Amino acid sequence: MSENVQVAERMGLAHLNLRGDPEDAAFLAAIKGVFGVDLPRVANTTARAGEHTVCWLGPDEWLVLSTADSAALVNALQAAIGELHSSVTEIGGGNVVLVLRGANVRELLARDCPLDLHPRELGPGRCAQTRLGKTAVLLRPLDDGAMELVARRSFVSYLRLWFREAGATYSEKPVR
Repeated sequence: MSENVQVAERMGLAHLNLRGDPEDAAFLAAIKGVFGVDLPRVANTTARAGEHTVCWLGPDEWLVLSTADSAALVNALQAAIGELHSSVTEIGGGNVVLVLRGANVRELLARDCPLDLHPRELGPGRCAQTRLGKTAVLLRPLDDGAMELVARRSFVSYLRLWFREAGATYSEKPVR
């Protein structure tokens, strides 16, 4: 079954942790001015505009994945939010993004993930923090049926082993 799943690392992304008050109109306007999209304010949803994807992590916390230059993005965000009670932290060095493609992606993940992975529960435009094996991950379904998985970089060797033992093909070639 899982032989039809390919796993590859997605490179070249900025990873930012964004914190702020979702009830503060000035904060929301500042963020929309930088990203061109409203912050997702509903649990486990995402918003996307151009090169930026924003994932809801908590009531006042978001993960931003972007192909934009990380330093330039942090500078733009810090300038936009100014003295507002908020924070922007670059966390890309500590994360890895894996892209899982194939007909049996959800079945493979379901082997050791406690979530209901059916598309009605976790479809495009959604995200969920969970665990896969012994690793905390963020899952984000893509429009083409693939699944993006964000995990701590220190767990990538464990995940490679997990995928290989589950029968998936792990590619050493990065995807963009």
